[in-house]
Amino acid sequence: MDGYDKVINDLKKDSKLSATEGKSTLTKLGYALLAKMMLTFKPTDKRAGGSWHASIFGFAFLIFMWNLISRSDSIATLMTEHITFNEDCFIISEQGGKADQEGANKIDKHVYCNPMQPEICPGVALALLVLAPTEATTLSCFKVRTRKTSFPTR
Repeated sequence: MDGYDKVINDLKKDSKLSATEGKSTLTKLGYALLAKMMLTFKPTDKRAGGSWHASIFGFAFLIFMWNLISRSDSIATLMTEHITFNEDCFIISEQGGKADQEGANKIDKHVYCNPMQPEICPGVALALLVLAPTEATTLSCFKVRTRKTSFPTR
């Protein structure tokens, strides 16, 4: 990742990339609009990465990142066995994070459904993710490559 960070820093120095790139906040209105766009997205060209599964994946990933207030690495490792139900909420057990690499201080987070706004409802996101047909059945909610394998190394 050192090479990637250097490239981004050089682009910012040369004013080819905004100095505030990636630093702006996402408002709740922006989040709701983005979620609704992802939920209603109709894929047209599979060659361009468009598929129903990709759309559902993106929608659910966004919803869980927002509701768990977590980094993408934590969401990517979320498995169905980390999710339990208790009366009116999901209890999601995060298995460590950036400051807790060993997972010794795992945190249980309570996530509630939002039936008034289904486009930002974690229950809808989880249902779509679990019920959507995938190429392979897995316990992992989000089948993603790790960041370490996403970028080539020297």
